[in-house]
Parts: sequence; C-alpha cells; structure tokens
Amino acid sequence: MKIIIQGYNKSIHKKNNQIIVKEKEDTIYKTSPKKVTDILIIGKGYITFDALTLIAKKQHTINFNKLLWTIRLHPDKSKR
Repeated sequence: MKIIIQGYNKSIHKKNNQIIVKEKEDTIYKTSPKKVTDILIIGKGYITFDALTLIAKKQHTINFNKLLWTIRLHPDKSKR
C-alpha cells in the first residue's frame, strides 16, 4: 500500500501499533504497518520516527519519497 500525503498540515504517526494519517489533529486514515510499502509526501507534511520505526520492523524495505529526494529504509535485522 502506498500512503500519499498531499497538501499542508498532514502527518503520519504511530498509535497503538497502527499507522495514523492526520490532518491537523484529526485522524483521516488508519492502517496496519504491515501493509505500508511506499510513502510519498507532496507539500508540507511529515512522518514521525516512531512511525518509520514501526513500519521498518514490519517490512523488508520502505520507499520514502519527498519531492526531489528518495530514501530507501531497510530494517536492522541484527537486532531481531
């Protein structure tokens, strides 16, 4: 599943082992971290490190894109 954050005042958080997409203080979407494969942020949005860590623990690779740069996150398997 690809999460797309477009516009302003949107963010991705972790809550109770779920990934939460918020607009300001309102939750607009919830999903399991196992389903997240890609994250795209267009505009002024952000993701918390807790959310990234939770997704990385459940996935082999996450594609994270923000405008002109791309980060590919791999979980540290030595800690498992």
